Amino acid sequence: MLHYSHSLVNQNTLISSKKIQKCKASGDLVIENIFTPKEIKKMLQALTKIANLAKNLNDSNSIFDLDPSHIPKNSRIRRIKNPFYNHPVFEKAARSPKLISVLTSLLGPNVRMHRSKIKLKAPHDGVPVE
Repeated sequence: MLHYSHSLVNQNTLISSKKIQKCKASGDLVIENIFTPKEIKKMLQALTKIANLAKNLNDSNSIFDLDPSHIPKNSRIRRIKNPFYNHPVFEKAARSPKLISVLTSLLGPNVRMHRSKIKLKAPHDGVPVE
């Protein structure tokens, strides 16, 4: 479980009070530039590395929820559970001061991550991920 210290939060938030109000009213929010292109590239590389582990599986496990059509020759992953436990780049992303700043602006200073997941969908014929 990740615990965030309020002292890690950059008080120069990426989110305005107007955006916070809009988010609370509509339930949606887009914040750009939380991660740099270099950080995103590292996350995509880590995602590929983790996803390659599913190629040898026949069934879902504690890391992967597999699509019903998944076979080792044709890997189809629905979700990667708790990626911050499975690769250090996702732990670093979860602890990003920019991300924490946005979260604490929305939720207050006592933010704690219990779980996370990355949802994936195959192009064209993937089943909906719920």
